[in-house]
Amino acid sequence: GLGDVYKRQMLELLDQRSAADPGVSLALDKALVHQGLGNYDEMFVFLDQAIDDYAGGVVFIGASWFWLRDEVRSDPRFEALLRRIDYPGLAEAAA
Repeated sequence: GLGDVYKRQMLELLDQRSAADPGVSLALDKALVHQGLGNYDEMFVFLDQAIDDYAGGVVFIGASWFWLRDEVRSDPRFEALLRRIDYPGLAEAAA
């Protein structure tokens, strides 16, 4: 739909920004857009990259409403990401 067209345009703009300023990590932004498009494999690639880039927003991935979709939360890769950032409460939730 039209929303997907805008999301793809956003990805193009993010790619342009990345090329213009390679010192700025936009991986978390790209992950959000891919999540909105339902591209979960790409979303996880960019979430991993955001963690590798030390993007500040990754500390909120366990609590942010952006990541509340069942398709995201039920994916084992999401828990692996939370473990990578040592997300608080993860051990208690598993018990």
